[in-house]
Amino acid sequence: MTVEKEYVEITEPGEKVVTELSSKEAFVQYQTEHKPEIILTDNEIEIILGYMEGHDYVLGFKDGVFLRGDLAESDNMICWEEYSMDEVIDIVCEWNYELLKESEAKMKNPNTFVDYVSSKKWYDGLKSEETALDNLFKKTKYYAKIEEIATNLASIVSENILDAGSSDISDESVKKIVEETVGQIQTFADSGRSR
Repeated sequence: MTVEKEYVEITEPGEKVVTELSSKEAFVQYQTEHKPEIILTDNEIEIILGYMEGHDYVLGFKDGVFLRGDLAESDNMICWEEYSMDEVIDIVCEWNYELLKESEAKMKNPNTFVDYVSSKKWYDGLKSEETALDNLFKKTKYYAKIEEIATNLASIVSENILDAGSSDISDESVKKIVEETVGQIQTFADSGRSR
């Protein structure tokens, strides 16, 4: 068994060391007993679990710590790492975005009409999930950070416009606003948590 990175726990499937949250019922029970910061609806749970399963992961917890288990890292073993619900939502949003792009490309270049219809159905399902995931993303710490940055940027822009006077904004003022905006966005993007 070759494991590339350190994990909190390595278990066999079904081993009771980590409580696996591989069904909606198990996830609802976890939420009821542990009262996490982000509470998911039944539909959101199904979406999250579907993406996790589709990407060879399972969610779980041990000693009050939320975990994500990698099913593909090692044969017949689950490699568990600490993973917050914010991170789960973020990665699922990212996977949804990637699949949307893939389905859109297949729709634009189908081999047959049947391929088009199949791709369109897949795309429509992903768009529906995207709406639910966007609402879920708004509950994460990443969305709160985006909101904070947007508020700061709006404040900087309005201050610079007021400083420049309402009648004429110089190219230099606009350049300064753009540089500050890009700097803020780059800082957030460098944190590794942008969609």
